[in-house]
Amino acid sequence: MTLGGGESIGEDWISAAWSEVEYGVQSRKGCRHASITVGVLPGLHEHKGSHGFGRRSSDGQVFMKTEKAFSLIELLIVVAIILIIAAIAIPDLMKSRQSANAASAVASLRTINSAEVTYASTYNTGYTFTLSVLDGQGISSQSNAELIDSILSTGQKSGYMFYYVACPSPPGPNSGGMANGACGTVSNYQVSANPVPVTSGNFYYTDASGVIRVNSSTYASPSDPPLGG
Repeated sequence: MTLGGGESIGEDWISAAWSEVEYGVQSRKGCRHASITVGVLPGLHEHKGSHGFGRRSSDGQVFMKTEKAFSLIELLIVVAIILIIAAIAIPDLMKSRQSANAASAVASLRTINSAEVTYASTYNTGYTFTLSVLDGQGISSQSNAELIDSILSTGQKSGYMFYYVACPSPPGPNSGGMANGACGTVSNYQVSANPVPVTSGNFYYTDASGVIRVNSSTYASPSDPPLGG
């Protein structure tokens, strides 16, 4: 082979050069990835082997370039940053969720009060004995009023339990164990809205007066202050 300046170069020299490149590749097997650059002499061409392109400088020096993976310390730093962000964001997220659930509970109590007034004025039989009567599908009737949604009629919605009691005697806080009072026509009722779990929000109470009362620490009762009062 003849170089650009007219000098010739033997195949033995080329073979030796590439053997040196192969040795460099073998010595770098512990790296994640290695690329070797060998400068091209005048009149020679790049050679692409199984390890990438090879070039050799005019003085015979072989240049090595490696790409390293993340170190353990770098990964630990990333994990620590993620944990710090989570520690800041999660409490705020929980507070936002509790506030949303409380707002939904108040809205549900207002829906129940409105539905009870509509029911009593439509059928002239007093209020209902159970929440399920206010639900229903198909043609509305005295036992199938279709005034509230099917989720609320089950007594559980958006992180709150709703306990409806007809003719309470006497009215008071309800953790879920109060039964309907004895009456032929329901002239009064109460609804307690308790968070689930009980440590996750405010407690609410309402009755036929339509006033919603709140207690921040225990089951709400008729003696608690009205919401916003």
